[in-house]
Amino acid sequence: MQFEPPKIIEELKDNWPLSQKVTYFLLVIITTAIVRYFLLPADFPPNCYNVAVLIMLAIGFWLTDVIPPFAVSMFVIGYTVYFLKDSSIRNVTPDWEKYAGTWSSPVIWMMMGGFFISLGIQVTALDKSIANFSLKIFGTRPRILLLGIMLITMLLSMLGVSNTATAAMMIAIFMPLAQKLDEDDPYIKCIILGIAYAASFGGLGTIIASPMNAMAVEAAAKKGVPISFLSWMKMGTPLALLFTFMGWLMLATMYKPKITAVPTLAANEKPFTAAQMRGRWIVGITFMITLILWLTSSITKIPVAAVSFMPMMLLTITGVIQQKHIRMISWDTLLLVAGGLTLGMAAQETGLLDYITNHVRLPQEQFMAILTLSYLTVFISNFMSSTAAASILIPFANTLLPQETLFVSIVVGFSCSIGILLPISTPPNAIALSTGYITAKDFRAGGLLLFLIGPPIICYVLRWWLM
Repeated sequence: MQFEPPKIIEELKDNWPLSQKVTYFLLVIITTAIVRYFLLPADFPPNCYNVAVLIMLAIGFWLTDVIPPFAVSMFVIGYTVYFLKDSSIRNVTPDWEKYAGTWSSPVIWMMMGGFFISLGIQVTALDKSIANFSLKIFGTRPRILLLGIMLITMLLSMLGVSNTATAAMMIAIFMPLAQKLDEDDPYIKCIILGIAYAASFGGLGTIIASPMNAMAVEAAAKKGVPISFLSWMKMGTPLALLFTFMGWLMLATMYKPKITAVPTLAANEKPFTAAQMRGRWIVGITFMITLILWLTSSITKIPVAAVSFMPMMLLTITGVIQQKHIRMISWDTLLLVAGGLTLGMAAQETGLLDYITNHVRLPQEQFMAILTLSYLTVFISNFMSSTAAASILIPFANTLLPQETLFVSIVVGFSCSIGILLPISTPPNAIALSTGYITAKDFRAGGLLLFLIGPPIICYVLRWWLM
């Protein structure tokens, strides 16, 4: 017998005077107010009330999609400027510049570098050539091609190309394929979400794949437990492959393509001119130089973010990217990430994160305690910078369980890479959102699935490997 909702609910829906967005907006405000005034514990630090309200509002707006994601980030930055330390708009936050300064953080410059490479690939039509070459390798069967795209993305991310740059490049390369399909074909979401997920999961594979991994290695080394590059790969690569395969299986099941074969991209109708070929060579050489510098960052001591200036300089000086192309950069995506960085900074600077971690009551049994820490890490990484979360939680975990330094350091480092619930959770998610084919709601299934089963998988696999 099919369930039918009570008539009163149907009548209420039909006669409800407000639109869905207005209703969700009011629900977020009311829920936040209830938590703020009635549900926070008695010992909650007074200086954390305002940032707690900000986090609840931001998460609510991002989850319900009632406000464009970049606008939520603008709200976050503005809120920290005016209301972080004092509820009166007349008393501006004394150190407001650092909260607004996330716009110039290294993460933003890394994204800019990735965007410039992506732009160079697009304006020289290299994206179509690379996509057609991939079709020759993986074939035109939608699901097999999706798996191939995700594996390539994961590998690039593992090799030290930032997940941000990897996602930006791969989406730029394969967007022409998506644009050849009907706008309502679910396979478009498959490609974009698959790239975003694989770029994040690749961060598990090697020490250089993400800042969180480096933090975990450093924390373990300080306790006298060194981790070699190869040892990390033995742990991280199988997990990266496992999560990538799980993501592929979920996407292939949820978004069934309408097509049976992926169309190839039409070759350029006219032969390339000498200037166009020159542009292709410049983009290719610039990409290789940037890739090598990214991979050898630990040897050359050139920060990854600083390397990102290489494509910005070379592609503009040589005229490959011109003034008209600059307008094509997803500035709203950069604003989105800047707001997320500000949110994480506010939670850390006001002591809210310290309060949360210090009030977590862990189980007595060590493995269950570590599993709880993994869940906490994934939860926090969903709404703030994973790097910021790792910087707080790795030392906290080592203080809490000093006898399990190696285990907890790696678990927390890995757990930071699987928080993918919100557009702000990872830069690849933000880049996927910027394509216009993805909404905030599309991240929920993967984010919730990874939150539920990711921590147990990480903990059990690592315990087996360490034993």
